Amino acid sequence: NAADCALVYISSGFENLTGYHRDWSLGRNCRFLQPNSKAYNDAFNLRERGIMREFCESPVKYDRLLSLLVNEARDGYPFWNALVLRHVQVNGHPYIFGVQTNLLHKRRLLGELLAGGSEGFAELGRLRSV
Repeated sequence: NAADCALVYISSGFENLTGYHRDWSLGRNCRFLQPNSKAYNDAFNLRERGIMREFCESPVKYDRLLSLLVNEARDGYPFWNALVLRHVQVNGHPYIFGVQTNLLHKRRLLGELLAGGSEGFAELGRLRSV
């Protein structure tokens, strides 16, 4: 279902990061990576989920998006995910290409973004426009 942004390709990096096998993940929307706790998910991801929803629905408005989310691996372990999304065309068909990075391996950058409060979120906005 194109309207639901189902995954059509899964890299081994995705499998290693999330613990979800490509056979299970293909054809699903990546919402399964969101934290199981609604309160936790809303506290960390509500704003970003809205921005991503708008990105997926408005390819003309946005070319690319950088989003910072808390996701959960299959084993329930949370990780900070820097997700870059880009609208692409393949053989005349629209797709969204996504690359994710576990920011737990980049703790200094993550700390600067989160500790910066409004300045940190302004920096995230600046990074989105690069």
